[in-house]
Amino acid sequence: MGLTNAQDDGNATNHMFAVELDTVQNIEFRDINANHVGIDINSLSSVLSNDTGYYHDKNGSFQNLRLISREAMQVWVDYDGVTMQINVTVAPIAMVKPKKPLLSCIYNLSTMLVEPSYIGFSSATGPGNSRHYVLGWSFVMNRPAPVIDVTKLPKLPQIGSKPRSKVLEITLPIASAALVLAVGIVSILLVRRRLRYTELREDWESKFGPHRFAYKDLFHATKGFQDKHLLGAGGFGMVYRGELQKSRVEVAVPWVKARDERVHGRDCEYRPHQAP
Repeated sequence: MGLTNAQDDGNATNHMFAVELDTVQNIEFRDINANHVGIDINSLSSVLSNDTGYYHDKNGSFQNLRLISREAMQVWVDYDGVTMQINVTVAPIAMVKPKKPLLSCIYNLSTMLVEPSYIGFSSATGPGNSRHYVLGWSFVMNRPAPVIDVTKLPKLPQIGSKPRSKVLEITLPIASAALVLAVGIVSILLVRRRLRYTELREDWESKFGPHRFAYKDLFHATKGFQDKHLLGAGGFGMVYRGELQKSRVEVAVPWVKARDERVHGRDCEYRPHQAP
């Protein structure tokens, strides 16, 4: 992008009129500083320029503005074909147009503009990086341009990461702690469940070598050792009717008393005989 190049800058054949909002000081174009507004005619060397800012209506004092402040502002470019006067005015976005323009000069634009002519925007940053945002604009000929309703303009886009929400700062630690607590509780329950079904190998099993089943399988086979499945009881313990879930085979499951005379329900012997 850009308006001219090194070969045609300043040529009368450019037929170019521009108002520059410059944030870079280019010595070759005789820029006054890196924050100025200028009127350009056929060249990037301004015929008139000034620091960016505006004049107060009440006391006439000058108030500086920074083009790179990320604060939205308005620019008015007016041309009177009768008086051939060019006025450029700058102000913050919420301020009404100041009475005194920032730049004012006399130039007959009809001598350098041809038909058809075009109006628009152009930008160039050279080796640097910059962003330019046009939030709204209006243009008209032979009468004042319509006033822009600044309340309907879009906001400047967010640059960089968004500020962290206060709600997120409060809820995130609480949610993290709750998650850790929930994981801990679930882990404890799983460990307890696993220990519940841990098998204990009795001494007599080594001698007789019966076929072993997990307590969990026997528990489900007897429906939790319910009384209605009790087949009988004796000195060694109790026997329950059961049905293995995978093979659907009916079995008799002894509930054997351990040596400490307590009923031990974590490991049981299974001998393959049919239930009556």
